[in-house]
Amino acid sequence: MNRLPDGAVVAGRFTLVRHLGEGGMGQVYEAIDAVDGGEVALKIVHRAVSADAKAISRFEREIAACRQLTHPNTVRFVDSCVLDGGELALAMELVRGVGFDQLLAEPRGPSRRRRDLAVVLDAARSLVEAHDRGIVHRDLKPGNIIAQPLADGGHRGRLLDFGLALFAAGEHAERLTTAGKVVGTPAYMAPEQVRGGAIGPWTDVWALGVMLHEAVAGVRPFRGADLGALLREILAASAPPLPDDLVPADVRRIATRCLSLVPARRPTADEVARALTPVVGATEASRWDAVTAADLDASSAAEAPAPAAERTTLAIAPGTVVSARYEVEALLAQGGNGAVYRARSRATGGQVALKALAPGRPRRRRGRRPPAPRGAHPRPAVSPQHRPGLRLRPHRERRALRRDGAAQRA
Repeated sequence: MNRLPDGAVVAGRFTLVRHLGEGGMGQVYEAIDAVDGGEVALKIVHRAVSADAKAISRFEREIAACRQLTHPNTVRFVDSCVLDGGELALAMELVRGVGFDQLLAEPRGPSRRRRDLAVVLDAARSLVEAHDRGIVHRDLKPGNIIAQPLADGGHRGRLLDFGLALFAAGEHAERLTTAGKVVGTPAYMAPEQVRGGAIGPWTDVWALGVMLHEAVAGVRPFRGADLGALLREILAASAPPLPDDLVPADVRRIATRCLSLVPARRPTADEVARALTPVVGATEASRWDAVTAADLDASSAAEAPAPAAERTTLAIAPGTVVSARYEVEALLAQGGNGAVYRARSRATGGQVALKALAPGRPRRRRGRRPPAPRGAHPRPAVSPQHRPGLRLRPHRERRALRRDGAAQRA
């Protein structure tokens, strides 16, 4: 299919704004969705590829994969359709940013190293959801990650293009690779991909390790002079260790494990995320004394603002994982006692309200009396004889009378 002009209407729904690029499977356009007026990235598969039954199967698998993924670090799926000419079209959320490969090409330094590690962390978080659903990306690389600029000057990684995804379980678990041909990008391919072996979440973790090494050292761990030399280095898993003075020992260990020749020795995507979280500074939650989730009422979310001298500026960035359970999505409200965020539970996938109390604010649990000051005497028991107007419940009244009798005998 030839490149379509700006302003063309596709499938009676998507109005093309401009051409964004071209890949092995087709053209990508920025478009406006007539259903809700939103911006989308529209991928139109080449007619020659669409005529291939295996390519259609691969495309349908991409649609099925995208429908399941809702993580904020994954580019959201919108819809799919078949054009009049038989071409397949896939509409995805339009994310404005730069390719992660462009960030990695910049000179290294402490701030840029931390920035790039944060993007690798976001990719790992996206993979946690995908792997939990039995989906393997299979072509993870910096070019498939969009670094979305944030207001604080950082970037948020968004993983896209599950077009080469392989379902590890279920009826979709069939190999679509022809004999003697591998699918993926050589520099980030795992040894089992090179050999044509079994593919699984461990394959994506290998690619995470390559990007982790590249984000820290500024170069990829495997840099063969040609394709043959590159593949031989990958099969030998002879990656040099990361320098001791650039990242903590925990990160060096997780990077080494990611590039293990034995898939079973590699960590999970969640283990990679846990190792990177303290390094990239996604620990803003540690600045607050307490975190309470899920049971906030309207009064606590709309508390009166404190005077300007007492108000604290809160900055838990979207994507931050708090207490290894809740991923922050957006700030909802802010007051003198702290801030309330919309977050997503990593255990259930549901949304919760997350309250972060500002430093110095005491934590109180509802329904419980605060402890008495040190040195204070406990409140004496009260009986009906001491306060004639007081009527206790029967069992409490009996206990009070027994205490009074014991005191009189003493």
